[in-house]
Amino acid sequence: MSCCKSCATGGPCDGGPKSPLVTEDLPVAMPPVAPSGLRLAERLGLGNGSRTVSEPVRIEGSNTVRVDVVVWESTLASIAIRVLASNDAENFTPLAEFRRTEIGYTTIRVPGIGFRFVRLTYEGTGGVGSGGVLAASLRHWRH
Repeated sequence: MSCCKSCATGGPCDGGPKSPLVTEDLPVAMPPVAPSGLRLAERLGLGNGSRTVSEPVRIEGSNTVRVDVVVWESTLASIAIRVLASNDAENFTPLAEFRRTEIGYTTIRVPGIGFRFVRLTYEGTGGVGSGGVLAASLRHWRH
């Protein structure tokens, strides 16, 4: 099903109704999740049962991370965010997990890390056709 008659016939969109999950409707500049943080996900779309992994981040010399997540749009039942750590950037061990069940901001601090790399995984769960859009950043330091 097309959003408008023009789209159905292959022409330019007339601006029919759009899904609330269309990311181009989001603000052009997403507000900072953590002002001095490393942005790991921006306008990341998740569907039901989808799992996405960030690139590894080298945190050598640091032993604490803070993860900030903003969920912009969601029809998912929940979004799981996991913090994983590794010494070789290939074999990761889970350190922490938190879930968002609604639109909004969440932060988690994970102290006592004795690894060289961390990465995040994002996983959506919900009904058929559900989805969400999020942004995530990470800060690390020696505590």
